[in-house]
Amino acid sequence: MRANQVENAQVEIILAASLELAGAKWKIALHDGRRDRPAIHTITEPHSAARLQAVLDLLTAYRDKWSLPSDTRIVVSYEAGHVHVHQQRTGRRPVPSNDRVRACSMSRVRQPS
Repeated sequence: MRANQVENAQVEIILAASLELAGAKWKIALHDGRRDRPAIHTITEPHSAARLQAVLDLLTAYRDKWSLPSDTRIVVSYEAGHVHVHQQRTGRRPVPSNDRVRACSMSRVRQPS
């Protein structure tokens, strides 16, 4: 790649969201690749539809708070059912996942040229 190609290359800004879905509460980490740390929230709405709406509201709120364009691509990863299956197989809870590492690494995802 030549130097002038690098100067003209555009980096796509994305809003990365990592979800850990559990029965009674969901955890979400949000990052855009420009922060020192992700924003991490726990959503404890009683019904799953309300939890989903809370996630959507957080995505919109952080897009606005971080002054991201309205057409910013949102990339979501999720982990669901992991704890229950692990407990059934081993009889113990797994080590908690590291949402900060996951969200930070996802925020570096770039669209192929």
